[in-house]
This record gives sequence, structure tokens and C-alpha cells, in this order.
Amino acid sequence: MPAPKPPNEIVLELFIEHHTRVHAFVRSMVDPATADDITQETFFRLLKLRDLPTREISSSYLIKIAHNLVKRRARRAAMLDRLVEREAERQSQHAARSPAQRTAHAEPTPGRTADVAAELTALPSNHSEAVRLIVCEGLSYRAAASAMGVTVTTVNNWKHRGLTTLRQRETLAAPGRNAS
Repeated sequence: MPAPKPPNEIVLELFIEHHTRVHAFVRSMVDPATADDITQETFFRLLKLRDLPTREISSSYLIKIAHNLVKRRARRAAMLDRLVEREAERQSQHAARSPAQRTAHAEPTPGRTADVAAELTALPSNHSEAVRLIVCEGLSYRAAASAMGVTVTTVNNWKHRGLTTLRQRETLAAPGRNAS
């Protein structure tokens, strides 16, 4: 009985055999650069399968992985759009106030800007990175933990603390609240 192939060889063979079909499928839904990224991520995810040597991987299985990645990316983009819209609405409400109302709330809350990215930079770097990887980029907790070189529990705590801090800042910046 021959020794089972290592996972990287199996994935390479699957890549050679199915790359064109998976990429064409993904390309029908997203731009070329995103299609390249998602296609690569599809095959990369196979390396995480513990039972890869014993599995029969078909192109439909690979296409389903790619489709899930496209949907996840779209959900993340929609969430980011909602955050940006909320911030723009907050800014327009601030601008619509009378000069007397604006003067009453002229002191900006530390770290508050119209840019969501600037909000993240105000967080401790580990919290910001966890929020960016998990919420903005949609990585799994395991992938984010691996990228950051920490445990899943740690990255979960950092993300939670980062989001809590952002919510507190938003509450403090809400009209009618004293930001001091």
C-alpha cells in the first residue's frame, strides 16, 4: 500500500486540475483581483482539512468553498458600508445643528473622526488589529489568531474589547451627552 501523499501535494494537484473552473466561477461574481484572492483562499483552505488525504474533493466542493468566501466578503463590505453611513449621518446631524447647539458640543471626543479607519487607530494596536481582521476582513477567529501569533481566546478578547471601546466612544459622542 503506497504512503498517502502530503496535503500540499494533494492541494497542488487539485489546484492544477480545478483552478480554471473555480476562478471562472468566482470571476463571474467579483472583480479580477478579488477573484484571484478568493480562488487562492479556496485552495489554501484545503490545507486546513485534517482528513484531506482520505477525502474525495470535487470541483463542486471547491466552488462551494469559493461561493461561501464571496458571500462572506459581501457581508463584510455591507457591514463596513453601514458603519461608514452611520458615521456620515452622525456628521451631517452635527453640521445641521444651529451654531448655538454646535458650540454646546464643540469639544470633540478624543479620537472621534469621520474616518472609521482613524477610529481603529485610536485603539490599542492588538485590539485594532483583531477588529480589523475579524470584523472588517472577515477572517475566522482561528485565522486571525494565527496571523497575530496568539490563541483564539486572546484574539476573541481583543476583538471584544476593541468593539466595546468603539461603542463607548460612539455613545460619548452622541448628541446631548457630555464627552468629558
